[in-house]
Amino acid sequence: KRTLIAIDGTWTQAKSMFKHVKSLREAPRVQFDLASGVRGEYTFRKEPKDNFLSTLEGVALALQIMEGNRGSASGQEAYDATMKAFRAMVKAQVGYTPHHGGVGREERAR
Repeated sequence: KRTLIAIDGTWTQAKSMFKHVKSLREAPRVQFDLASGVRGEYTFRKEPKDNFLSTLEGVALALQIMEGNRGSASGQEAYDATMKAFRAMVKAQVGYTPHHGGVGREERAR
């Protein structure tokens, strides 16, 4: 049996939570380094480093890996479905953000 713990919040909040909760610091953890080729797709915000992921991307990838290690195809299916929804969410957010080419709040109100 495995348990996946994901810290969700801003980068500052997550770092603070990790720093202040001893059991989180002592738990085994996975990190994706630059050499792994993992890159976030959350273009709506800027991650502190290129290999940092949004919570949803990290959980999807972790589940894919955990399920794949059990010889299951369901990990890839879960990853694909999660990332499809994630990409739709990012596309919708970008559509509402003027500096990303979307329509601004003032223009939508007209």
